[in-house]
Amino acid sequence: MVALEFISDAIGRGNTSDEIRQTLEFLSLEGVVNMTRENGRVVNNFPDVRREAAHQLGQLGTPEAQATLLRIANVDNEPMVLTEAIRSLGVIGGGVDYEEVTRTIAWTVNRFHFNNPDNFLALSALDAFERIAEANNGILTDRSAIEVIFRIAEGPYIRPVTDRARALLNSLRRLE
Repeated sequence: MVALEFISDAIGRGNTSDEIRQTLEFLSLEGVVNMTRENGRVVNNFPDVRREAAHQLGQLGTPEAQATLLRIANVDNEPMVLTEAIRSLGVIGGGVDYEEVTRTIAWTVNRFHFNNPDNFLALSALDAFERIAEANNGILTDRSAIEVIFRIAEGPYIRPVTDRARALLNSLRRLE
């Protein structure tokens, strides 16, 4: 966590070097992709570190950081890490291939929707979808993203989350 504080300061000063990105990539996948086992047990599972690294990748904002965030969304199972990865993808705004980003976000939310719906994960997805739509002239063309927004609006989430999903659907309809 101390290293992540130094990285945060460096990014705040405008340093977006590849060395910083590689360090953040390694830390964001520590314990999930980069596993150390002792007696068959993973001993380097630190979701707080992965969450903070995902946040810093969003602050970095490079295409390589976005690729790492997509990888996090595909391999991590910890909702707080996924929430931050999705939030960071929204901060970056989707980039050139924003449909891949929206598909990955939708897939991630769907992984949890039926068995273990998470309000924070759903809310971060809604925020990311909105930011990505704004970055693309108010358009969100990915069908899976629209379906997830509907699913959240009608799903087992707390009322502020379902209301937020309905509001996002209304704003997207106005922009059609």
